[in-house]
Amino acid sequence: MISEPPARMRRHLPTGVCIGLVLQASIVAGAGLAAERIAADVAEQWGLVGSWAVDCQRPPARENPHYSYVRQGVTLPVQRDVGDFRDENKVTSAAITDDGGIELVTDFKALSHVITSRYAKGNANQFRAMSNKDEKNVYSALDGKLRSVVPTPIMSRCSKADRE
Repeated sequence: MISEPPARMRRHLPTGVCIGLVLQASIVAGAGLAAERIAADVAEQWGLVGSWAVDCQRPPARENPHYSYVRQGVTLPVQRDVGDFRDENKVTSAAITDDGGIELVTDFKALSHVITSRYAKGNANQFRAMSNKDEKNVYSALDGKLRSVVPTPIMSRCSKADRE
C-alpha cells in the first residue's frame, strides 16, 4: 500500500501546470506511436514487397537464393528458398534509413536468431545487403561485404513470368 507523504513534504502545482504537463506527456507519447509504422507498409513504400533472386531465370540454390516478401494484411513474412532449404520468417519491424535504404528486423525461428539487416537499392528493381547482424551484434555482412571480402549479392526483382 502506498502511503501519503507527510504534509510538510507535499508540494502542489497549480491546476493549469498539471494539465499542461499531462497534455505535453500525451503529445510526446502520441508522437512516438505515430513514428512506429507497420513493417508491411514500410516495405511496400520502399518497394521490397515481391519476389527477388540473384538470377530469376535460374532455380533456387545456395548461390542463387530466392526471397519473397509477401504482404499478408499487416504482417510481412519473408519466404526463403535456397534449393535444398525453404523457410518462412516474420519481419517484426522495418524503417527507412536516412540514406534511403531499409532496415529490417526479422525473427528467424528455425535458426533461433533475430537478424537486423540493412539493404540499399541499386535501382527500383535491385537491392543488396549492406549489413546483417544477429542479436549479439555479430555481423555476417558489413559494408556490403560478406566476411569483409566478398561483395553481397545483388538481388533482382522477379516477374511472374520468371517464376513460371
